[in-house]
Amino acid sequence: MDSETVNNRIANLFRRSAKTGEVVTREEIIQAAGSQLDPLKRVRRNGGARDILDREGIEVIWLGGNKWKGEHS
Repeated sequence: MDSETVNNRIANLFRRSAKTGEVVTREEIIQAAGSQLDPLKRVRRNGGARDILDREGIEVIWLGGNKWKGEHS
């Protein structure tokens, strides 16, 4: 699976979170990333889901531990 597809899958998790208020767990990110060596890199900037979501006005908020949330800015 290419990195663009993985980034979009992870961005979709945070889009859903922004709409519903659901928390996104580390396990969900790993599952969406498939067999990536560093699945949490896909949440970061520099080509990851945060760059995609910034253009849509959605911020990725780390809640501590293994939990994140998407919020409209």
